[in-house]
Amino acid sequence: MTTLPDTNVRPARRAAAGSARATRNSVMARLLLCLFQHVAKLDRKLLLLFVVSPLFACVIPAGPEFQDPPGVPNAPPYVVAVSPERGATVIGNENEVTFSVTPGDVNVDDPIWIKWITEYPPFNTNLTKDQGWEKIPPSADGNPTRAASTFTPGCTQVNPLVTTHQIMAAISDRPPTTGLLNTDSSIPPQEVFWYWQHACQMESQ
Repeated sequence: MTTLPDTNVRPARRAAAGSARATRNSVMARLLLCLFQHVAKLDRKLLLLFVVSPLFACVIPAGPEFQDPPGVPNAPPYVVAVSPERGATVIGNENEVTFSVTPGDVNVDDPIWIKWITEYPPFNTNLTKDQGWEKIPPSADGNPTRAASTFTPGCTQVNPLVTTHQIMAAISDRPPTTGLLNTDSSIPPQEVFWYWQHACQMESQ
């Protein structure tokens, strides 16, 4: 009996080899795919980190807003004290009677200007005497009350033809300009009046 050669041996070996190679290729492909997926995830995370990092770097935490305390609104000066009392008539000789006014201002950094005027109102070019503005600086201790301003009239500062002389103190916290009572504000100065009774003509005789 003649034995026929086994024709399935070699093809079977090829199949085994091909199967092994296919298996290896499949495993390798899965490994590469897995590695690629991890790298892709890592790249996305790194990309997200790079994008978000500058945003965090530019964010400044919100803090409290500091502002200067609101200032005291500008207010006109006021009269703290007068001597003698307002509207009083004082009898006395020349250079013996003194009038005094003590001003105050809630704006403690503002200077105050005071002007003494005699024989006014009304204004008369020949009779009204302007003694000029006196500047009173702010108090050193921040007290709203300022130093007193005084005036002692003499016969050269009043109308010698009358015996009752009107004395006035004008008070302002605005710098004076030209004119009798003009300042750089539309608010007129405060006014305090007295009367000095004295006959200057009789004194000169």
